[in-house]
Amino acid sequence: MALSLAIVAFLLGACRADPGGDERLQAQLAAVLDRYLEARNSVVTTFGGDGIDPSVPMTDAFRAELDCELAIISERSYDGYAYSTTDLTVEAFVLEGGEATLDVREHTKLAYQPGDGAPPFTEYGGDRRFGFVRGADGVWLLDSDDLIGEEGSLPETMVPAGSC
Repeated sequence: MALSLAIVAFLLGACRADPGGDERLQAQLAAVLDRYLEARNSVVTTFGGDGIDPSVPMTDAFRAELDCELAIISERSYDGYAYSTTDLTVEAFVLEGGEATLDVREHTKLAYQPGDGAPPFTEYGGDRRFGFVRGADGVWLLDSDDLIGEEGSLPETMVPAGSC
């Protein structure tokens, strides 16, 4: 009898969704986005950054597009940004099978080099949608980065859609 109760309990546990699973995955993917945006935004600083952190998991197609975009951004002339900071707030998280979408509100500050009467920083905010796909090995890969509802000028860290 005890064995059959243990088997029933095991089966019920195996069928039950992990109540914290979605929240943990959301937090893990948001941490990936923090690293990704930190590296992307550093391209416009005087140090130029080191490119995208290779530990940021992404699809080959997304990496190729990103490399093209970063090359375009790095060719622009910038007015002495010393560093950048970015804060993200997850507004929505959708998980459907092997795909995950995070809608986030981004707030980025680009700090100027001190002196010459420059303001301390310039900043922008906006809504972005990031898509992830689960690879064959189970690792979630960044697959898309899109502005949501943006019209007008783009942040300095972005290029117009279709540029690459």
